[in-house]
Amino acid sequence: MFKFKTRPYAHQLEAFKKTAAQKNWALFMDMGTGKSKVIIDTLAWLSVKKYIRGALIVAPKGVYMNWIDQELPTHFPDLERPPLIHYWTAGATVAQRRVQDAFTAKRPVQDKRLKIMVMNVEAFSGGSGETYAKSFLQANGPAAFIIDESTTIKNHKSKRTKAILKLAPFAEYKRILSGNPSPNGPLDLFSQGWFLDPKLLGMKSWYEYRNRFCLLKVQHMGPRSFQVVTGYRNLDELGDKLSHFSTRVRKDECLDLPPKIYQIREVELTAEQRLAYKDMKRDAYVELDGMGTVTATAVITKMLRLHQIVMGRIPLDEEGGMINLPSHRMDALMDTVAEVQDPKVIIWANYRPDIMGIQAALAAAYGKESVVSYWGDTSRAQRPEVIKQFQDAQSPVRFIVGNAMVGGWGVNLSRSHTSIYFSNDYNLDKRMQSEARPDRIGQEADHILYIDLIAKGTVDEKIVRALRDKLDISSAVLKDNWREWLV
Repeated sequence: MFKFKTRPYAHQLEAFKKTAAQKNWALFMDMGTGKSKVIIDTLAWLSVKKYIRGALIVAPKGVYMNWIDQELPTHFPDLERPPLIHYWTAGATVAQRRVQDAFTAKRPVQDKRLKIMVMNVEAFSGGSGETYAKSFLQANGPAAFIIDESTTIKNHKSKRTKAILKLAPFAEYKRILSGNPSPNGPLDLFSQGWFLDPKLLGMKSWYEYRNRFCLLKVQHMGPRSFQVVTGYRNLDELGDKLSHFSTRVRKDECLDLPPKIYQIREVELTAEQRLAYKDMKRDAYVELDGMGTVTATAVITKMLRLHQIVMGRIPLDEEGGMINLPSHRMDALMDTVAEVQDPKVIIWANYRPDIMGIQAALAAAYGKESVVSYWGDTSRAQRPEVIKQFQDAQSPVRFIVGNAMVGGWGVNLSRSHTSIYFSNDYNLDKRMQSEARPDRIGQEADHILYIDLIAKGTVDEKIVRALRDKLDISSAVLKDNWREWLV
């Protein structure tokens, strides 16, 4: 028997009680409703019952380290035998490889500890990740296999989906987690359901599934002909099938959630960013060490230079010259947007190139009419119309992209209850004002979700933590050793 480490909300407790003993289940729970905690409590319960000895958690790059750094330490119950937890990386050091190998070694019978391995889903696009996962599941069976953000396996033709589907039979218990399991339509659900158990959907193949739930027509292109999807059918039947192995939780139905929910999406730096960051940090140390008195302004200036590298640019001079670097940040934003169920979404960015890039990416993915911007380049004459379009529930505008300098004051964005921070600056007042934009008269949701994209172990993380703790960074830098801020 175990006690919850953190008290579950009513909807989490209901989901846990309903699903803990199930072999295969889907948790389709909106962002911010705490599906990770339901899974963690389930793994602990299964371990106490001696139903499992291992658990493999697979999640996207921007999410998987959250399990290691936040979710598992925060929520995993205090058991008599604490679990062993580690994460897999292709570029493991000798010490990391030793630990990884220990998780796949043959276990003595008396070793009763639960072993939890966390992997990023991208690892399954090549052979090494699949090989390791198979060894882990075989060495720690009976095991649970969890796919977080399960739309990452929605493409039945992709290498990683095929690899994960091959591994599914090696697990006794399987779970998929998603806030938006079918962003592009019913076809997205096939491989997610197939992972849990091919029998659940009642179809023998992807083609049978497609033919059952899609309207098709033959299209000719030169000598070739192929079928294209023109619409969907039998969706009530599909919904009935899903209801037998899934739990749906919507944020607006959770009465006991806190009014403000904060989440983090990690963004991994590219090799080019890591090298540039290391060089810039070294130069900053040399310059500040050479100053007689280090001022807060000097430290913050260096922080902003480092932050620009995190955003994907190397500052060349004081006049604003930049070199672009490869970056995963836009991909992380688009992945996050795909999971959000809110029909209206606010996106904040600190730098001009980012605002323009975000608007272009959203327009390409969702249509030009889906996005408007509100920042320095938005004329005063245009601004009221931009807000009007965003606030209109019937308008095709779903996204508003802005910076806190212009959009953070005065405007009412109460039609949205999701704000994504592509980037922040160090100004606490701007952050607080921008957080208040959806929290206005007219807000119908009981809970507002704030999501920060951060690069772990950089000034990016330091800035977000300070702002969430309501710290004025200018004042804090003066009180602390400046080296604590240039991480």
